[in-house]
This record gives sequence, C-alpha cells and structure tokens, in this order.
Amino acid sequence: MTGVIGSLAEFQMDGDWSIYQERMEQFFLVNTIPEERKVPLLITCIGEKTYKTLKDLCDPLMLSERPYKELCTILNRQFSPKVSVFRQREEFYNLRQNSNENVKDWYARIKNSATTCKFGKGLIDVLRDKFITGMRNGQIKDRLCEEEISKELNKIVELAMQKEVTMQSNVPVEVHKVKKWNISKDVKKKVRASEYGQIKNKKKPTDFSDNSKAAGQGKCFTCGLSNHTFSNCKYKTYKCKICNKIGHLAKMCKNKSKNHYVEVETESESVEMFQLKVGYQKSVEPYFVKIKIEEIYIDMELDSGAGRSIIPFKLYKKYWSKLKVIPSLIKLKTYN
Repeated sequence: MTGVIGSLAEFQMDGDWSIYQERMEQFFLVNTIPEERKVPLLITCIGEKTYKTLKDLCDPLMLSERPYKELCTILNRQFSPKVSVFRQREEFYNLRQNSNENVKDWYARIKNSATTCKFGKGLIDVLRDKFITGMRNGQIKDRLCEEEISKELNKIVELAMQKEVTMQSNVPVEVHKVKKWNISKDVKKKVRASEYGQIKNKKKPTDFSDNSKAAGQGKCFTCGLSNHTFSNCKYKTYKCKICNKIGHLAKMCKNKSKNHYVEVETESESVEMFQLKVGYQKSVEPYFVKIKIEEIYIDMELDSGAGRSIIPFKLYKKYWSKLKVIPSLIKLKTYN
C-alpha cells in the first residue's frame, strides 16, 4: 500500500480486542479502505498467533468466507475481558479522592472507572455526582456544594480546578522575626581579641552558686555579665534550657553539672545578640537554612540558642582544605 497514513501493530492476545478494533476502524477510515478490503487487512494485521486462534474458531469455513463484522464479533468474544457491570459500578460508587490527589487526576480516575459501567445516557449526571460527593472534605468540596444541580459537568470541574489553584497560591509562609541588640564597642573588642588569641588571661564561666554572692561580686546572676544587675537584665524572663525555670540562662544554672551541655569559654557571650521569635509548638522539626561559604552552599540547622556555628572537619577537608585555619583560644566542651 502506498500513501498509507499511520500504521497498525500486531494484536497482542493478552490485550483488549475492543480497543484494538476501535483503532483499526479509525485506520480504515483515515485511509478510505473499502468494505471488500477490510477482511484481508484484518487477517494481515492481527498477527500469526491471533490468526491461528481465529482460524480455529471459524473452522470449517475459511476466514475469507466470513464478513468483517462477524470476524470482529468472534474476536471480541474471545479476547475482550468479561466483566460484571454491577461489580464495576460498585467499585465506581466506592471511589474516594486520595489525600495527595489533585482535581485533574481525580476527575480522570472516575472517568476511567465509568467506562465499563455502561451508564449510557445518564453518564454525565453520574460523573458530576461522583466528582463532588467522592471528593475529600475541604474548601473545594464546600464550594462545589453551593452550585445548582443543573450546573454542567465541565463547569463544575473547571470551578474545582480554579479553587485548587487559588488555595495553593494562598498557602501561608512561615516568617521568622529576628531581633538584634547592639553591644558596646568595648565588649566587641574583647570578644574579637579573645577569638584571635590576643587575650591570654581569660576568666572561665562563673558557676551559679547563689544570688547574693553573684550580686555581691557585681555580676548578674541571670546571665553572668558584670555590666548590669538582675533588675536590668534582658534575660531575666528567659527560661533555662537545663532546669526549665525562669530567671537565669543555662550557663548560670545550678543543675548544669547534672546535664549534658556545651560550654564556650569566652568573656562575653557574643558580639551581637539575636532573638528568634517562633510560635510555640510541643514538637518542632529542625529548621535548615542554606549557607554560602566560599561559593559553596551547604544546609545548616538553625539553633537560636547556639553561641557558635561549626561544621564537621570532613566537610572542611572536602570543600575548603586549601583555606588556612586560624588558631583560636575558644574551647568547646561536652559532657565527656
């Protein structure tokens, strides 16, 4: 054949003949195949195994002696799956939209399930009812239930998709507010000097003994600094991460020897103090931020209570081994 549009693959015996027949008849139509040539083309296209089965079913008559429609009926009876319409309808009516299934996929799934239910002329009404009633509870379903029963199916689906897009664009974004306190220049100089080894005689963190003793030495028993008293301390309303009591930081807690902690030996806590305001939750997933170090991006866990940010040595060796490491007098201690 010359000038043929399209092609037909051999029919697979484990396939559905009704689907193959639909494609074959469209092939005949687009190529203007006359009726007297349909049987020869059918025999040519179905393949050797299917041909042998069809030949056995038509015995004692030759295939060429049977009309095209009769051959299709025999093949349909042999290779189309036998289904119970009521079982198919039961499955259809029990369909429910999955939690992670969008509107488009939900509509496609019920349409596919309805193909074997033989609803006939009532298909559109059944699909519209199932599309709405089988949808998971939420704003989209609530919006569709406000529509008139005469609303066209395609309008219902379009409305649901628009509502879904609107909801996705209105998802709230978690915002972390950072408050910054500036510390005096003198304190900044001391911190920088201690970090680069310019201060040799540093004082170790003072253990919390009692309030009166700390006050007598001129140090705040809430945070341990000597430039203010408890009444003026900005941490006096903070809760201790060790004993969970309000009024002092973890480094001034009496019970810190009974817990695991990391102690930083510096004269001042930090050059700049930051407070991260996040809504209270009983269980919060770790929050990671992307940090750029020498053109390399890495994910680091955000901890508003940490005095220093550190990276594993193996990460340094992997990405920044050519950079010079500057010595520091700061010591990080763990419980062991």
